[in-house]
Amino acid sequence: MPEHPSAKDAKPPYRVEKPWGYELVWARTERYVGKILHIEPGQVLSLQYHERKDETIYLLKGEIIFRVKIGEKLTERRMREGESFHITPPTVHQMEAVTAADLLHAATVGGARALMREDLGRIAVDKKADLVVLDLTVPQMMPARDPLRSFIYHAADRAVRDVFVDGRQVVAEGKVLTLDQAAAGERLVRAQQRMLDAAPRRDYRGRSAEEIVPLSLPLAD
Repeated sequence: MPEHPSAKDAKPPYRVEKPWGYELVWARTERYVGKILHIEPGQVLSLQYHERKDETIYLLKGEIIFRVKIGEKLTERRMREGESFHITPPTVHQMEAVTAADLLHAATVGGARALMREDLGRIAVDKKADLVVLDLTVPQMMPARDPLRSFIYHAADRAVRDVFVDGRQVVAEGKVLTLDQAAAGERLVRAQQRMLDAAPRRDYRGRSAEEIVPLSLPLAD
């Protein structure tokens, strides 16, 4: 894929490096340009506006802080995967990629504040002893140069080895101690079958579950 092509000779798709990441231009005509913006975690785009260009952004992956100027005030909202926003000219706007540290804060201290539980969210005196121990040797965590980023963006629960809640161990060596997972799985299968059987009675057109939500691939007889 060509990089830094001249405006005269460029033919999509091509990549343009930016201080905050890069642009992947996949379509370009006299009327519009289609591009994918890859923003590195923690990077912030400039505060900008367009006099004529009408934009719609769609978040393919990750999370960003999207800022829009309304009147004299710059407001912000968090956008997650699958969300979109229509930017009409001359709206002043800015995008910032959320970092792994931001996500960790949101999932710990931020979550505790949302629950109004000051005894949660951090390791400190008089706080609940909630701990998660990760296995840095699982493939999704290696190489473990930045364990937090590897855990959040790649490994997730696959790296969890032990979990302690309020000082009590609930996961040991990757196995949940407070739940019979096999039995829970069987209950889930039975519950799904009940839903499948009830679908024609609940659907306004009397369709079966297979008609409402077809399988990705047909099952062999």
